[in-house]
Order: sequence, then C-alpha cells, then structure tokens
Amino acid sequence: MQAGAEPKADYEKYPNTWCQKTAYRIACSMGYDITPLLDKRGIGYTFADDMYNNAVSNAGKGDAAVVEVTQSMAQELANKGIVVIALAPKNKGALHGHAAIVTPTKDAFDNKRGPLVGEAGQNTQIVFANEAFWRYKMPEKYFKLSLLQDAK
Repeated sequence: MQAGAEPKADYEKYPNTWCQKTAYRIACSMGYDITPLLDKRGIGYTFADDMYNNAVSNAGKGDAAVVEVTQSMAQELANKGIVVIALAPKNKGALHGHAAIVTPTKDAFDNKRGPLVGEAGQNTQIVFANEAFWRYKMPEKYFKLSLLQDAK
C-alpha cells in the first residue's frame, strides 16, 4: 500500500464510497502509482470526486504520471494489462461520484457500451461502462496510471 493507506474518513456518512478504495487497492497491488489522484492525506480522505478532480488537474502535467485516454484506448490498454481508472464526478443531488477499473475482455470494443469495468460499492460487478456510469448522468473520463518504478 502507498502512503496514507489507513482509512480515517467518515464512511458511515458516505456508505457507498467503496469504489475509490477498491480502485486504489487494485492499482497498488498491480504496482501502479495512484498518489496523483489522492488527497494529500491519503486514500482515507479521498472520495471518487477527489480522484476525478485530481486526475483532471494532473493529467499530462509534470512527469505525466496520469494520462487521459479515450474509451477505446482505455480498453486496449486494459487488454494489455495496464491499469486504467474510469472516473465520474458527482451529479447534482448525488453524495459522490464513481470510480471503476477498466477490465480486460476478448469482446470487440463497442462505443455504445464503452469499456468493460469492474466496480465496487453500491453495485459490485463487472459490466460495461454505460451500465456502471449511467446513474451519474455525466460522461466518465479514463486515465492511464504509471507504474511506481516509472513515477518520479
């Protein structure tokens, strides 16, 4: 686990925010640097909205530890074993946004469905992005992470 791994946030107040913790654990366990998406205090203080905002702010800057990619590129990278995180900000009236990890598939990419993603929280499943993110009514964005050994 990376710095700040001990959760200290109020998860009773936001009961369905396990998606960012799952994405964090997957990225860390595969050796990817997810720190550019985190609150400076760590994952215990980071919600999906924070990840989205930090990814948008950090994408392509500095050492480019975070790179925004298209839906089709996200699926192509995941099929090669590269970690890509899908993020959506909260919509009006929602408590939080959503995070998911793009999952490899042998299916041909379809723009209407989007990439295959693994999500956790209110729904824990592997589905296509259109199903995972429809409730947020905001287009999700996809970000390629860097391996820890490549991060500066």
